[in-house]
Formats: sequence, C-alpha cells, structure tokens
Amino acid sequence: MRMPHVTVDYGTGDNPIYQVGRKSFIFFRNPRPDAVDPDTGERYADVIVFWVESEADKQALVQDETTPFFTTAHFDGHPSVLLRASRIGELTRAELAELVQDAWLSRASARRPAAVRVAHPPPRTACPEGASCFPVATFAELGMSVPLFLADVGFAEGFEEARKCVLCGQTGPCLPLDDVPVPCPGCGGQTLVRPKRRASDRKDPCQRCGTPVSLSAVLIADIADAVRLGLPTNLRGCVACLRAGRWAQTHVTEAGAIGWEATVEADAVAGWRTELIGTPRYATFQGERWLFCHDLPMSYLGEWGQLDFEAARPGAGDELFAEIIEGVDPDHIDDAWESGLGPTGEDSDLKAYVFRCQQCARLRTHSDYD
Repeated sequence: MRMPHVTVDYGTGDNPIYQVGRKSFIFFRNPRPDAVDPDTGERYADVIVFWVESEADKQALVQDETTPFFTTAHFDGHPSVLLRASRIGELTRAELAELVQDAWLSRASARRPAAVRVAHPPPRTACPEGASCFPVATFAELGMSVPLFLADVGFAEGFEEARKCVLCGQTGPCLPLDDVPVPCPGCGGQTLVRPKRRASDRKDPCQRCGTPVSLSAVLIADIADAVRLGLPTNLRGCVACLRAGRWAQTHVTEAGAIGWEATVEADAVAGWRTELIGTPRYATFQGERWLFCHDLPMSYLGEWGQLDFEAARPGAGDELFAEIIEGVDPDHIDDAWESGLGPTGEDSDLKAYVFRCQQCARLRTHSDYD
C-alpha cells in the first residue's frame, strides 16, 4: 500500500490490518454473524472495513444503491463502510484509490495530511523551507525522548501540534500548562504556582519564606502583560520545556498523586518522580491512573482496541485481553471483548489504557467506560 507511514499487522486468521500511527484505517474482517448471505445465511468471509471521515460520508456511500458499500448494526455509529472483496471489481481504480486515501486521512494525525501532499504533490509544490514535511506519530518521532509515553501524541491530554509556549515563546507541540516552579525573589528557592484560566497578578506566598511570588515572572512578555491585566488566557507549555523541567504535570497514579512538590521533597526517589512529572498525562474518560511495576512507573502505550490486542498477540488477542484487563468482572470478560471493546480504542465503550514495564515488558491495563 503506497501511502506514507503505513504499517501492516496481522490479526486472527492472518488477516491484514493497515495502520497509520498505530491507528487502523483498513482491515480484513473475520466472518461474523452480522454480515451474512441473505439467501443462505452463510457468513461473508471477504468483508473489508474502510474508515471514513464522518457519518455523513458513510451514509452517502451506503445509501447509494449504485455502489457495493454496505454496513451492519454492529457498525452503527462507527465511521466506516464495509466492502466485500468479491465486489471490488465494481469500483474503478481511481475510486478505489480515493477510498484508500480517504481512509488513511481520516485516521492520520493532524500533521499526516502534509505527508500525502509530499508523496503526491501538485505541480510545482515544494515543502516550505525549514518546515517538517513528514508526519509524526510519537514524541520520539518529534525528536523528543519521553520514555514513559510511547503512545501516539494524540493520546496526550490536551495535545496541540503547533502552539506558542508561554515559557519560551517557541511554537511547537504544547499541552495545557500545569505546575510551574517560579524563583522566589526573597530566598532564591523555587515555589509552585498553578495557572488559572483567568490569570491575575495576584501573588502567591513562597512556600519557604512567604515572599510574594508571581507567575508573570517566568512568562514571555506579551503573556505576562495579559496576566497582569487579568485577561482570559489559554496558557500552553511546550513539551520541550516540560522535559527540561521548566514546568511539570501532576499525575494520578496507583501509588497516589505525584507532582512537583512531592518530587522536590523525595530526594531518594527523585529520578523516576522527575521523569514522571516531565511526562504528558494521557487522555481518559474518567481520569488517569498511572500504573507501576517493580515499584517504577510503567510506559504508556496507548488506548487499545481489539486490533491492537490482536497485533500484540496474533491469533490470540482475546486471550491477551483476558490476561491483562483490570477493572472488569472476570465473569464478563468475553462480553467485554465482544461488545465493550471496539476495533480500536477510539471506537470502544470500554477504554483499555495499556502500559508496559520498562524492566520486564509486562503489560497491564487501566480501564474505564465511555
């Protein structure tokens, strides 16, 4: 498949699963009871699932009787259409190419459409000087080492691909600003300031000596002026500054809340605590719960669906799911796999947030329901 940054995994029955940034956009489905021959009742063995951009796009395809596309109740609300391989010949080569490209675009991250334009550029179009023409999926591909966050950047809470950082003034990958250590003009130490949506120049007392400390002291000039005026601000800190320790993210973990203050006070274990508060939070429905193994925080791999479990253990994704899922009644594991978990994490009512131990590679999950 000649699309940028495509990987192929294989699910049950060695069916291919085409992915971009660990997000599936085309996969070959196993025979299922919701897709059968209306005359014989025999399950279709050649159904292919293509993602589409929206429900409107889906309906436009499946309601057009001149096309071979269809859907089933199992895919109600899911942005995809079904096509039997035996009917691909009813599409022209151009129609099939457009279907594949649209599926890819619907699942690619915000930067990925640029890669399509690079791979298939219009005449006389070139990549702007100094710009990144190729998409990225992980922080590592952004050139940033974030060992505790190995998932696609889209799984980071509040991630924005190109915003101006209020601490360094550079435009780049940013997150909502959280805990900011500010130098105290009195004792020279650092004290924690938490930004508010409507910032003001109200000064918080230093936690050591009581001297008033203001967030505006560490902000770039135009943002600092807005803070002093009490204007509504949308404060964003870049991932580079987060990794450099210029600000921090508090995490809720199974060992309790871990934030900047606790890290400063816990010198003996400051290494992993410093790493954790310099790691983005992962987006969840009911709130994060960072998991541990060997008394250390595990690396976050992302929000998984059936296809991800199948990719991790080909032919036995359901077994892996049953082994590592936490927070699900053991008597309802099969139902959770069949009904709660969708093809991808984004399509699931049951959210499975998967972690891997840095030392032993053990997998664990934190789960909740949408």
